[in-house]
Amino acid sequence: MDFTGELQKIFVEAEQKGLESIEVNSGDLHRRIGGYPGPNHCMPSCCSAMRKMMETGDSVSHSPQKGKGASLTIKYQLPRERNSTVDMATSSNGLCAEFESENALVDFIFPLLKAHIDDLSGIQIIKEGSLDYTLPNDKTLSHKSDILICRTDKRYVSIEVKYRSAVTDQFKCRSFDMLHLKQKYGANILGVLIFLKSTGKGISVEQARDISYPFDVFWGKNESTVNDGSVFKDVFDKIKGFLR
Repeated sequence: MDFTGELQKIFVEAEQKGLESIEVNSGDLHRRIGGYPGPNHCMPSCCSAMRKMMETGDSVSHSPQKGKGASLTIKYQLPRERNSTVDMATSSNGLCAEFESENALVDFIFPLLKAHIDDLSGIQIIKEGSLDYTLPNDKTLSHKSDILICRTDKRYVSIEVKYRSAVTDQFKCRSFDMLHLKQKYGANILGVLIFLKSTGKGISVEQARDISYPFDVFWGKNESTVNDGSVFKDVFDKIKGFLR
């Protein structure tokens, strides 16, 4: 569910009306997309998306007791900043010259992936979705994927996105989680790791691939060689094939 995209639509609609600010309620936002109320709602993700979209001058009008609930209300100032996420235009330095962070890369990939698999039924796609797994000592840990796709028949795609990572530990941690997720979910989970490397810095694509062996799909490139979102098509096709 693309709560961020829906929020952006709300901002555009409000700006077109000449409003200087707008209050958004999490329950109303979730209802616009669908799935709420209901047993499979994504209210925590909805609230997280709303908070992440806050900029200087925005304020929380009401916060539920546990922080994430249908009564969360945030007042956003208008107009919104247009350069805070991604400039999707290509440049001489490659697609990602304007990415500010790893989250910005996730925000770029998310709508492209959603559009690619939108014709599939029984699919839910969310940012920062969680799956649990159990350690040998019977303790349970939760792994939060950058993007999680859930199918109604309990099949999952866990997608990790790494951008300009300089150390091996980040890949080791995600590989550890993927090993245990695959032990629990077996053939019902597809692990995907996307790595966009900064030119001349940090861990190489080859080393990242070796460490990330538990993942079913590894995509890695130097950012200077990537010119547009079409480079992700092969990965998206593999994800769609798994979900069919």
